[in-house]
Amino acid sequence: MHFPKLGMTSRIAALVLIVAVSAWIASQVWSSGPPAPATNPGNATSKTDSGEENAETTPLEKALDLARDALRTLDKIDDYTCTFVKRERVDGTLLDQETLSMKLRHRPFSVYMRFVEPPSSAGQEAIYVKGKNDGKLLGHTTGLAGKLAGTVALDPKGFLAMRGNRYAITDAGMKNLVEKLIKLGETPGLLDGCTVGFDEDATVDERPCTCVEISVPRPKSKPKRRRKEASMLATARIFLDHEWNAPVRFETYEWPDDGKGEPHLVEQYTYMNLKFDQDLTDADFDEKNPDYSFP
Repeated sequence: MHFPKLGMTSRIAALVLIVAVSAWIASQVWSSGPPAPATNPGNATSKTDSGEENAETTPLEKALDLARDALRTLDKIDDYTCTFVKRERVDGTLLDQETLSMKLRHRPFSVYMRFVEPPSSAGQEAIYVKGKNDGKLLGHTTGLAGKLAGTVALDPKGFLAMRGNRYAITDAGMKNLVEKLIKLGETPGLLDGCTVGFDEDATVDERPCTCVEISVPRPKSKPKRRRKEASMLATARIFLDHEWNAPVRFETYEWPDDGKGEPHLVEQYTYMNLKFDQDLTDADFDEKNPDYSFP
């Protein structure tokens, strides 16, 4: 990851906080330029078939029912650990894939992340706990710069924390993702004209999944920015693990805003090596944890 030159504190903070997660619904990015090659963490496979409407349930309503059921499952889970792989398009540029080790607790909402890849970010850590640290995110970089700056506290939705990211750490996790997808699907008229497909033989990380694919026709004209989030959407795919009933992968593609060309990848999030209800405690979200490397 490359950053423009900043002052020491700003540069370190920008390096630390590539930690945002979740879905495309709140995005305000207008994309341009050719995308970098996409990757496929977890070797996800899917071949969706379009759902057929019937007198009782439309395909979109069926997809919403699956999402609500997944949310009920996640509501019963206290916490989880995982390997989190993400790739995002920010300010028109598709950034490199990043791999993180993550811990997440639902009550109180708490997140710990440690970068694994790319090598330039490996070892950087971030912690956010709702109601603690004056609402700030705690993070650090590595090397000499990390030793000099120590642990920095930043507004999780501020400029430095959001630099190079689509979402804030406060939006992290599968539960936030599903809640936003449900809100999107329930908004009248937002997905008019879409088609919905289901593939119950999909896989992610060699685990059986159902892939729900929502496709939206190319817009006839460039939409107003306030409705851009839905209007530019071309395809959204969510993979629900059969055993866990949890969304282990989510990706979206958007139509180019110039009205030409094929859809390009906007964001891709994959949850691997998931372990649920690990009895995580406050110590797992404390920068003083001896297993962590906070200065």
